[in-house]
Amino acid sequence: MYPVLMGYQASRDAAGILPETKYLALLGIGITDNLGLALEYATSEDYSAADGGKEDDINTFTIQLAFEF
Repeated sequence: MYPVLMGYQASRDAAGILPETKYLALLGIGITDNLGLALEYATSEDYSAADGGKEDDINTFTIQLAFEF
């Protein structure tokens, strides 16, 4: 079974510090008993310029290979 996680984050009046909204999804796969692979995608939407933000939308993709001993 592969764990799938989904998340949502929102901030209010935090322009320049935090994104206004952020969504993410993560999929973890156990390759062996001691080796795992995780894939994560996140997208962040910044505040509008009228609210003090930069109006940037940032997309990130992360791959993690972990070995437990």
